[in-house]
Amino acid sequence: MMSTARLPQVVTLHDEETRYLQFDFSDFPEVNAGATLSNPAMSTVTGLTFGSPAVTSTATDGVTAGKGVVVQVTASTAGTYTIYCTVTLSSGGTASVRAKLIVD
Repeated sequence: MMSTARLPQVVTLHDEETRYLQFDFSDFPEVNAGATLSNPAMSTVTGLTFGSPAVTSTATDGVTAGKGVVVQVTASTAGTYTIYCTVTLSSGGTASVRAKLIVD
């Protein structure tokens, strides 16, 4: 199952559940102007395990190819978490998208 994170986004997972999350960077002016995304990284959070984040290569859930990041997350501890996905922009600088995960 894929969930697309746009500010603010709340995603609920069950303890020990694994899900793919997609972070949408298409609302950033630099991305709309043609900047590309690279080096996606997730914040480190105790209680969640992330796979390797990747810039999207195809359009998914309304997010244009190359304007999103997808990552697998597994929840291991109940709680509420704020997570960040950060990318490097080809125009210089970085951009981050925040999401809240609730694990029950």
